[in-house]
Amino acid sequence: MDTDGGGGMRGDGKMTGGEERVGSGTGLASCAWRSPLAGVRRLLALRGYVARAQRPGRCKATAHRGVPRSGGEFPGKADRLRLKWDASDAQATAEFALVLPVLLLVFLLFAQGVMVMRAQIAVTAAAREGARKAVETGNQAMIEGAAARAASGLDQDRLRVRVEGGPRRRGEWVRVEVEYDVPVAIPAVERFIPPITVRGRAEMRVENDRRES
Repeated sequence: MDTDGGGGMRGDGKMTGGEERVGSGTGLASCAWRSPLAGVRRLLALRGYVARAQRPGRCKATAHRGVPRSGGEFPGKADRLRLKWDASDAQATAEFALVLPVLLLVFLLFAQGVMVMRAQIAVTAAAREGARKAVETGNQAMIEGAAARAASGLDQDRLRVRVEGGPRRRGEWVRVEVEYDVPVAIPAVERFIPPITVRGRAEMRVENDRRES
């Protein structure tokens, strides 16, 4: 093709094109088509003929936008979507890695709260049972046994029972206090934080005179 910029009919009957410029800059090469047959060339470009007819080093058709691959071809829509999904997956993985320790800490704190509430309910019930037994008898071992059976779901080594009151005379009050040390549920922290102590108290009036038996 003659690109002298004049345009017109050659002697062999072929139509000459107008001026064709290939400019290169810091980015992609750009093509400037100046020809009376620009519409025909655009039609051929749509069919793919221009891309096949171009020689190496000349400007490729700019039908696709984006960053070219290593072979000079531009990525298609599926490739761009795949790259976008890969980037989204990597970002989600990084965010999950940052949030995971926080979620684990929240879970351990929730578990610690459940343990404390469960122990509080158990020692309250144990103190009530111990007070009932203290009204019936003044035997310390029997009172502690009744309280321990009411708190059977707890570690007995961490359970303490204390009875307050003098001789079991009619009209006097007897008080029973049960304490339990709840262990810390967070690993590597229990060495530095003491156990959480919960207490349950109950008192009842002695209806008949009792003695230790």
